[in-house]
Amino acid sequence: MLIDVIVSLVLVAAGVFAMRMYLDGEKEKGSEGAFTLSARRMGLLLLIGLLAAGGMIAVLNGVYHLPLLERLKRLVLVLSIYPAAVIDAHLRKLPNPFLLFTLGARVVLLLIELAVDASAAWNTLKDCLLGAVILAAFFLLMLLVFKGSIGMGDIKLFGLIGLYKGIWGSVQAVFYALVVSFVVAIVLLIARKKSRKDSIPFGPSIAFGAFLASMLSGV
Repeated sequence: MLIDVIVSLVLVAAGVFAMRMYLDGEKEKGSEGAFTLSARRMGLLLLIGLLAAGGMIAVLNGVYHLPLLERLKRLVLVLSIYPAAVIDAHLRKLPNPFLLFTLGARVVLLLIELAVDASAAWNTLKDCLLGAVILAAFFLLMLLVFKGSIGMGDIKLFGLIGLYKGIWGSVQAVFYALVVSFVVAIVLLIARKKSRKDSIPFGPSIAFGAFLASMLSGV
């Protein structure tokens, strides 16, 4: 559990500070909606990230009793896409540097899996690659059929979820993401913050869906 805690602390802290640097850069470029993260906001984002990490560590260890590498895959996925989801909520885009970091972290975890048990790691990799291809292809088709229904950043994010969770875990993450997105849309409509013609960023719902899949199903 100590490794879980250390990895989580590093990811949350690094993610929030990377988010601050990215938003500062976007503000300097004059990007619409960009702003500087205040110390108070950074503290709040750190707290949210740490609470999410703590909850996942407790559930993945105490309820599902997952092995270390399986716990790390779920923690790394959620905590590394967390900053990108927050940025998407404000700027309506999922920055590639954050997605590339998530991909790189998956490669590192795969190398560790191969070193521990090569046979099991290859089987897992096949499932994860299939999950990534199915998700990315499905939502790419949705984008082609329903113009503007989803962004390329969202498709990349779904592909990453497939690489981490495999087919079954990806299906659950997508289900929870759609439920969260639906609830958020209804709340915004009722509060008259959005109209039926408006769209909402999907990144936060995808990230929360991945979190819920791990908390409620252990995948």
